[in-house]
Amino acid sequence: MIALLLWIAADCAPCHRDIVDSYAKSAMARSSGTVQSLAAARYRHDASKTTYSITPPNLVRIETPQQRATQSLQYFIGSGAHGRSFLFTRGGKLFQSPITEYAGRGWAMS
Repeated sequence: MIALLLWIAADCAPCHRDIVDSYAKSAMARSSGTVQSLAAARYRHDASKTTYSITPPNLVRIETPQQRATQSLQYFIGSGAHGRSFLFTRGGKLFQSPITEYAGRGWAMS
């Protein structure tokens, strides 16, 4: 999405500046990208006894009764108007984080 926005800005802006500027301010223009920084937070999923701890700028620590892991959240999907889900890579593959940040509700299962 970021690449598309840059392409639109570079190619279309000279003749359609007002449209490009308007789009750049829309929720759709902010619906995906790289994670810059997340606020510190903690979420506990009681059913699985799993605790998720968010540490700035973009780390999530996952603790279950059996194991602990830390993952870097690299990308986001969603403008944040309703929520924002996060993606990470492992072994050259892209995965969705099991937790999502919901507007007005905080963190919960994706």
